[in-house]
Amino acid sequence: MANERGGAKFVILAVVLFITVFVSTLFFTGALTMSSIAKMFSRPKETTETTKEEKPAEDTISEAPTETPAETEPPPEEAPSVDTQSEEEAAAAQEAKAKQLLKVVKIYEAIDTAKAAEIIETLPEDDAVEILNKMNPEIAAEILAEMDATKAAVLSKKIRLKLDN
Repeated sequence: MANERGGAKFVILAVVLFITVFVSTLFFTGALTMSSIAKMFSRPKETTETTKEEKPAEDTISEAPTETPAETEPPPEEAPSVDTQSEEEAAAAQEAKAKQLLKVVKIYEAIDTAKAAEIIETLPEDDAVEILNKMNPEIAAEILAEMDATKAAVLSKKIRLKLDN
């Protein structure tokens, strides 16, 4: 019986160790952040606002006249324009794309340069240029050195042209 407890303790210790290493790896790669954890455990603002609106006031009796729907809607000039919303959405999408690119760059910087070169060679040239352009120049140089010379030359030329624009 004592031997079974020791085995159970070992299994629990192994599971705790595995979870710790796994979560640490997710933090290190950027796949998991403190803000994403906070979002998982926080209540959405929309639900808290709707619950406040849905609760009727039991103790007070309102004698104010009821408003018509036209009175509660904001005037048309105060409503945000469609152009403003689409510009904000486009800016948010652009920011998200930039963050995602930085994550990919960090991943390639962490990979062995020979393997990263092998993978980047298979990407479309525009994607490869974007990744190499955002990389640490020393790491990008090592990756280009590991590539086929003609592919590295084409990518180098495109990187130069992108920097000129």
